Amino acid sequence: MTSKLSTEDLRTEILSRQRAGKTYDDLQFELSLRLVGATQRHLVQEAITLLEDLKHRNGPIRDYLYFLAQAYYAVGNYRRARQELNALLRKEPHNQQARALLDTIAEKEREDGMKGLAVLGSAAVLGVAAGVALFRGLRH
Repeated sequence: MTSKLSTEDLRTEILSRQRAGKTYDDLQFELSLRLVGATQRHLVQEAITLLEDLKHRNGPIRDYLYFLAQAYYAVGNYRRARQELNALLRKEPHNQQARALLDTIAEKEREDGMKGLAVLGSAAVLGVAAGVALFRGLRH
């Protein structure tokens, strides 16, 4: 169930409930879901903080683990994303969403690795070319 509160109103309501000693996990989870998909890194980091807090207080509930994995993936922390997904798969070995996200992470890591190799290869070629040019300059 999602509320019709704005993101800022959710934050305000969470603080209000905290001060009053009332439960607010539902609102905190809703806020974290809104922030996981944000394009601004600091908002995704806020989602991670909120979800980690929920996980710490309530245990490794499936939804917390999955959305934490999504958030960690979004900020490029693939190791932590895999950890959360593996924890989820230990609880639910046939969870297709978790398996699909693991596959996505593996593909992204392969792509990033190929880009890294291309950059290293280009740097090596430039280094050799600079060395040859320097050597030729010294011979003349």
